[in-house]
Amino acid sequence: MESINDLQKAVRDILVNNGLTELSLGEPNELNEPTYIVWYDRHCKPNDDPVLKVFLENTGIAVEVEVRGFGNTVTVYDYDIDRREWWEGIRDNLLEVLGRDGRRRCPVCGKPLKGNRRYCGSDCRKLAAPKPTAEQVVKKANRNIRRLASLAAGKDKAYRKRLVKEYSIGQV
Repeated sequence: MESINDLQKAVRDILVNNGLTELSLGEPNELNEPTYIVWYDRHCKPNDDPVLKVFLENTGIAVEVEVRGFGNTVTVYDYDIDRREWWEGIRDNLLEVLGRDGRRRCPVCGKPLKGNRRYCGSDCRKLAAPKPTAEQVVKKANRNIRRLASLAAGKDKAYRKRLVKEYSIGQV
């Protein structure tokens, strides 16, 4: 997942797909890697505190963080959470808590999986797939260029070689 919007959609989907409007993550020491987010109090002092609960609002997502300095909690809304790493952590924490029931879940949307499937569908598989590297893109493009040059040149090997040399990307 590349953007914060994709991660926010994934968090929303995890809650909706499991019929939840909120999910308590429990104590931070119960999670493998609890998510800490930075938020600012009314005096503009930054605080770094763990996420305790995630819930759906009418138009977005809100998280409840433990204010360790005061012993209470504060609600932070999605528009204040502007780091991709925090959203990834929140999503991973949701999946970890939901995974405690022993059911395998889609790592993107949180739907329970059937059989040996890794993702619930092609949309989730596409979202989770890593983007190709520049080297992989160049390699695939050059392979397609060679194939097209062969089709265009037919049996003329010199013409094929000239086409490949002219249109290939990088060193051939």
